[in-house]
Amino acid sequence: MTEEQSKNNREKREKDNKGYINYCYFCVDGEKEISCKDVAKLKRFLNERDMVISRQKTRLCAYHQRKLSSSIKKARFLALLPVGGRKNLD
Repeated sequence: MTEEQSKNNREKREKDNKGYINYCYFCVDGEKEISCKDVAKLKRFLNERDMVISRQKTRLCAYHQRKLSSSIKKARFLALLPVGGRKNLD
């Protein structure tokens, strides 16, 4: 690889990463525990089929992603969140 190619690749990577904020939603708020009773906050991390959204899309740290998934499981057990996907009855 020539110097010019490596410089172009480096500039391209820097340009792609501008504006990308990789902060955990719960770390910024300073929350250690994620309550299973806070349904509005949990629904933010579910897709339209009520599946947990991946870490890459939610930008959560590994610790909070594990806590989030266990809180969602508890909320489903308590019937605060639906277990399956939403179905159209039309």
